Amino acid sequence: MCDVKPRKTATSIDQYRDELVLFLRRRVPAHQVEDFAQQALLNVHVYVSNGNTLDTPLAFIYETAKNVIRKNHRDQKMVALTDSVEDIETLTAAPGAPSAEQSAASELELEALCVAIGKLPAKCRKAFVLRKVYRYSYHEIAEHCGISVNTVKTHVKRGFKLVHSYYDGSR
Repeated sequence: MCDVKPRKTATSIDQYRDELVLFLRRRVPAHQVEDFAQQALLNVHVYVSNGNTLDTPLAFIYETAKNVIRKNHRDQKMVALTDSVEDIETLTAAPGAPSAEQSAASELELEALCVAIGKLPAKCRKAFVLRKVYRYSYHEIAEHCGISVNTVKTHVKRGFKLVHSYYDGSR
């Protein structure tokens, strides 16, 4: 067991840099390794600087690096989505495009769906939204929420049933 204390933060954390770089080389393109390593070590440094100690520093650094990779991946997906939305907004209505009435109906359906999701119990709603909207894996949701994968699956299944029943009842 190795404690990393705030006074020795930079040296203690930097001793794991080479292992982190090897870890990242197996997970990200070569041109991104240094950026991810730097961000992960910075995040760990901030965590330790806030008075926290690490019982297993290398494991914590690896998990932090995986979180940095996930965040980058989500950010890239969001940029791609934002770019495509901007591209769509510049288009004029194409032949066969939905009419104003169809668009209004779709918006009402989306609103009813959002209301249905809003009625879910908090934990169920969180797991459901992370899975169905943000496309997290069951394992990622379990880690994020601090619950088991089976509990996540139960929440998502229950959420799906409840949303379906709420949504059907509002139409």
